[in-house]
Amino acid sequence: MLGSMRASKKNQTLVWVIFGLLVIGLIGFGGATSGPGTIRSVAQVGDEKISVDSYVAAVQNRIQVVSQQFGRNLSGPEAQALGVQQAVLSELITSAAIDNEAAKIGLSLGDEAVRSELLTTDAFLGLDGKFNKESYNLVLERSQLSPTQYDEILRKNAARTMVNTAITSGVGAQDSQTLQILTYVAEQRDFSWVELTDSDLDSPITPPNETEIQAQYDTNTATYTAPLTRKITYVLLTPEMLESEAEIDEADLQEAYKLQNDRFNQAERRLVERLVFSDQAEAETARNALDAGTKTFDDLLKERGLSANDADLGEIEINDVSKDAATVVFGSSDAGVVGPVQSSLGPALYRINAILKAESTSFEEARDELTAELAGEITRR
Repeated sequence: MLGSMRASKKNQTLVWVIFGLLVIGLIGFGGATSGPGTIRSVAQVGDEKISVDSYVAAVQNRIQVVSQQFGRNLSGPEAQALGVQQAVLSELITSAAIDNEAAKIGLSLGDEAVRSELLTTDAFLGLDGKFNKESYNLVLERSQLSPTQYDEILRKNAARTMVNTAITSGVGAQDSQTLQILTYVAEQRDFSWVELTDSDLDSPITPPNETEIQAQYDTNTATYTAPLTRKITYVLLTPEMLESEAEIDEADLQEAYKLQNDRFNQAERRLVERLVFSDQAEAETARNALDAGTKTFDDLLKERGLSANDADLGEIEINDVSKDAATVVFGSSDAGVVGPVQSSLGPALYRINAILKAESTSFEEARDELTAELAGEITRR
């Protein structure tokens, strides 16, 4: 787990280094929009902005794909040499231009179409081939997306497809234009090549004298004059080359570890939905219906005019709910419905959709990673 985490962190560090270089270039050309000390977007087409997060995520995904093709993790210079950041930015700008045009003409995917797309997405299907809420939540969690953000992505992709289709198939070529292109591509040329020598001339060529040579030179001085040049020697020195020379204090390593405690030590988390009732009796009745199999948790939501999103608490830790609720929710070793138990809003049933185990990385395990990061920061100053 630590190995994969280190690889991921190195990729993220690489992405932010590449992003920093891009931002320096964008600021020089007026392409980056920034607030007081914070750059929020890397480019903008019309009203459509390309955020820092979306750019970083796209670069990171591209680096992972290319790294898989090479069979190893790419270094910073390799990613730059392959033009990863330029290619990703170009693609994002193209998409932003299409999104901006779609927004201008009011193209959007309807709610029913979004729902149909969600229900048929392979990544969200369970073992029975039907939409599975747990799979849906886990995929979005790994992608660091909320349901609202994912719905927006679906709508933009659909609108983008409609614009692309209109561009590529909406205008047909005229017959005369097609004929011209076909004639250009298919036409051929026949020619004869004949070598002429001195023997083919009516009279021999007389060599020029000194006066003629000087006159030719004076008339065309620029042709015979080379521009002023300089030969230089340079040394390429990158921060990565100096990392081994950086001196890292033990106290700084300890401080960096403490400041990033949430990164190296994640408590157990659970994906939970909560359904609150007006009193304990109503909650007990609902629980009995669940146990008898006459109703499901979704049936209870519908009876109260609620959707799964209304009850969704997302990803929670043990301190995010009341003490009584924490005891029941985090005391269960399996997913499912627990309760009723007293919550901050009243008696409630909780549905546990997924259990995310705690992850802990000790200081000694994180030492090498922290050392590399601090060395990189020092050499870039």
